Amino acid sequence: MTTKAQFMNRPTIRSLSKADQLRRWKQHLASTESKDASRQKQPASAKKSDFSSKSKTKHTKRTLSKCDIDYLVSLTNPFEAPPTCIPGFPSLPSQKLVTRARGVMALGSTGNGFIMVRPTLTSDSANAVVTNANFVGSVTDTDYSANPGVDAVFNNSSYVNSDLGEHVQNVQGRVVGCGARIRYVDTELNRGGTITALEHPNHHDWDDFVLNGIQAFDKATTQQVDRAWHPVTWQPISSTELQYAIVPHPIRSGSNANHGYNMIIYVTGVPEAKFEYEVVQQVEFTGPPARGKTPGQVSQNYDSIVYAASEPSSEQINRFYTAGRAVGEAAIMLYNYFNPNDAGYIEY
Repeated sequence: MTTKAQFMNRPTIRSLSKADQLRRWKQHLASTESKDASRQKQPASAKKSDFSSKSKTKHTKRTLSKCDIDYLVSLTNPFEAPPTCIPGFPSLPSQKLVTRARGVMALGSTGNGFIMVRPTLTSDSANAVVTNANFVGSVTDTDYSANPGVDAVFNNSSYVNSDLGEHVQNVQGRVVGCGARIRYVDTELNRGGTITALEHPNHHDWDDFVLNGIQAFDKATTQQVDRAWHPVTWQPISSTELQYAIVPHPIRSGSNANHGYNMIIYVTGVPEAKFEYEVVQQVEFTGPPARGKTPGQVSQNYDSIVYAASEPSSEQINRFYTAGRAVGEAAIMLYNYFNPNDAGYIEY
C-alpha cells in the first residue's frame, strides 16, 4: 500500500499547492478503500485456488431404472414386488410370473417348529416344508413323506415338472426373487418364544439342524414372537443361479444335486401355537410354450443391486420396508445405505 509520504513525493503531486495535494490524497484513499471492498464481495467460487478445485472428489450418481427398482424389491421384499426380470446379459424375452403359497403352520409338541424354503419353478414339486402339531423334537427335517410332523407346501406356478425341458414343447425357467414370512395368529395368552430367520450363505440345505446351529451363523437374527411379519429372502450367490434351468429346483445346495431348502425360519414357543406363512416368488420362463413374453433388460447397476440385497440380514432389510415408506422409496433408501459412494435415484 502507498504511504502518504510516497504519494506526496510523486512529481505530479509535488507541483501542486498544499490544498490540492491534500485533496488528491483523500481521493486516493477513497479509491483504494472502494477496490478493497469490491474484492471482499467476490463469490467464494471466484477465490478458490487451483489446488482446492483439483482436490475436490467427484462422485457420479447412477440412475436406477424402474426395472432396477423392481429387481431390488424382488430380492429384498418379494411379497410386494411385481413380475419382473433379472436385468443381466443376455436378456431374453420372457414370461414373468409371481407364484404364491399360503397356509398355517404349528409348533410341535416340544414347542419347536420351522418353515424351510427352496426356490421352485413348478407347482407339483415342494416349494417349502412346514411343521404341524405332530412334530416331535427340535431337529429340522425335510422328509415330509416319512415324518408325520412335517407338511409339504406347493405353489401355484403355471407349469409342472413335465413342462420343463430342452425341446420345442418345453419351457425353461429361472428364479428372480424368492422369500417366505410368518406371523403369529394364535391367542394372546399363548404368545411367546422366538423367531430366527436365515438364508444359508452358501445355499446349503437346512436339513438336520438345531436352533443353536442356526444361530451360530453371523447373519442369523432372532426376534421375539409378535404379530408382525418376519421374513427371510433369497439372493443369488453365483452366475449359475441366474441361468435358465430345466429342473424344478434350479438353486443347488452347494455341491448337493438335491437342491436343498436354503432358507429357514425357526420358531420356539408354546406347543401347537399357530403361525400364518406365505411363500412368494418372482420367476421367468422362456421357450415356445411360454405365452405373454415381454422384453428383458440389461442394467449397469446389476452388481450394486445384488450387493445391496445381500449385505444386510433379513431383519435389517425388513426395517426399511416397515417404516411407513412406499416400496420403491424404501428400496432406494436400502440401495443408498449399502452403496454410500454410489447413491442412486429413480428415473422412469
